[in-house]
Amino acid sequence: MEVLKQAILQSLDVITVWNDDKLVGLIRTIGDGLTIVYIQDILVLNAYQNKGIASELLQRILNKYKNVRQKVLLTEEASGVRYFYEKNGFESCDQGLLVAFAKMN
Repeated sequence: MEVLKQAILQSLDVITVWNDDKLVGLIRTIGDGLTIVYIQDILVLNAYQNKGIASELLQRILNKYKNVRQKVLLTEEASGVRYFYEKNGFESCDQGLLVAFAKMN
């Protein structure tokens, strides 16, 4: 829990969505905010998915950093994930001009 707390505190941005006192969604970014922004987490509770919450969070970040050239995210390939990001203007590196590399521990 301490690692998660430190990760949030050291983030560039954390935007949350609440239903009364219940945290139902958040987006977290890291980076310098000038040349690159990494969208690290987009999380929405299952019961609140498909209600536009994740898209709204993503659009808030994209609007805030509209002048930043590189907006990057990595995610697992899962049902509906590719469609979600493509409908929000992202292009998969396997279809675009970029190549992505990752090393996972």
